[in-house]
Amino acid sequence: TDENNQAVRLLFGAISESREGREPGRRGLVRVSDVHIEDEPGKDCVLHHVSLDRFTGGALDGFLFTERARIGDELLVVVEVDTRRTALSEPLADALAAGLRDLAEGRLQIGAGSGRGNGYMEVRPGGVHAWPEQLGARPKEVATS
Repeated sequence: TDENNQAVRLLFGAISESREGREPGRRGLVRVSDVHIEDEPGKDCVLHHVSLDRFTGGALDGFLFTERARIGDELLVVVEVDTRRTALSEPLADALAAGLRDLAEGRLQIGAGSGRGNGYMEVRPGGVHAWPEQLGARPKEVATS
């Protein structure tokens, strides 16, 4: 959570810290280079929400709203780690691998609304096409019914 976490800055990049350029920004080693929605589309789902009063915790009158989300889409996500510029230390490679496994196994959400249950992902059988040996065990691929 610390914005000066060196591991996060190395993996995901950082912006310049000063206008004078004393600490320049840098691109991260991890890059999502491509995302495709596969041929079999999911479906739209309408989710209903109500805004809560921040003092009482109760529903606010007249603040019911809906959101359209997509469920069941199959995505092809290409994540690349550039180890040509900087080699990953063993603890850093382990942490990155654990995060990618958590994402692939449905324990980590991404995107808008993740706090409300949106953004879960899972890897289908045969879904991990390449997994660097340096990152250890591959994610578990979940069976679908």
